[in-house]
Amino acid sequence: MMRFAAFWLICCGAIVANAQVPIQWSSDLRAGVARAQRTLHPILFYVSGDRDNDDNDLDNLQKRALRDRLVKAIVDARYVALRLPRSNQNKELLRTLGAPVGFGAYLLVVTPEGKRVALIPPFSVADPEKLVELLTSAFHEYRGGLFDKQIRPVLEDEEASATNVRRALSLVREFIIVQADDAIIELLQREDLDKGLRKSAYDTLARISTKKGVKELFEAALTDEDAAAALRKCTPTAAEQMLDELDWREPERMLVAYNAVTRICHITGTKPARFWESADGRKKLDELDRVRDLVRKEAAEWEETYARVR
Repeated sequence: MMRFAAFWLICCGAIVANAQVPIQWSSDLRAGVARAQRTLHPILFYVSGDRDNDDNDLDNLQKRALRDRLVKAIVDARYVALRLPRSNQNKELLRTLGAPVGFGAYLLVVTPEGKRVALIPPFSVADPEKLVELLTSAFHEYRGGLFDKQIRPVLEDEEASATNVRRALSLVREFIIVQADDAIIELLQREDLDKGLRKSAYDTLARISTKKGVKELFEAALTDEDAAAALRKCTPTAAEQMLDELDWREPERMLVAYNAVTRICHITGTKPARFWESADGRKKLDELDRVRDLVRKEAAEWEETYARVR
């Protein structure tokens, strides 16, 4: 349950209905490629055999693995899923992609431009744990290339239009491109950055929640309410990073961190501003220790169930 619940974050709130509902593989190659090029999502080809072998042990294992909730969530959120029969008319395409034509029942990850990213062999497709690992690593490789070729140049171009910068930031959030943090931090240094783009940049740093991004966001949150609002959307791991700021002797920084980590980790029984103004030191330390323990617990659970597929 925890394994799947964590992935709801990747799907941006999308709900996968039923473990028995299979991945919807489209056979419309033209429409699928057009969708991939429009959305910039990579293509996931299931290269089938010449005919279905429903009584085949490998085929049954693959069907079970491809119905796995986490596998399905990853495919639905990150890929354009297409079925590609291993027919004579498709063999030339497979050769172009450097894929086998002598057997099928494997997965092929391809960029919208038609460049092969990864091939997942038949027995790995039949193992849901291995399949999660390989689908995730292939997506990481793809999104890294997307960032280097299409997103980084926009973020680093001071002449880029606001529309293009906004689109680039949106893609960073959608694909959780963690290597974008330096470029976004640099973007925030521009004095002429308008309020809307600055807010979008803050939200993007919160979404990817890297160490340096969270540090930048926290410092901005001390004087900027948009940054403070974004800080409260970071991950539990980012909340744990902020625990060092929970020092009641520095009330301004402490309150920003306290409000952020308690919101991120859904901690109840939080103390209002007047508590920090009037309570004695012992009570303040007890509350901060309580919050630290709860944040560390939440961060550990989040890391265990979610970090590897992020």
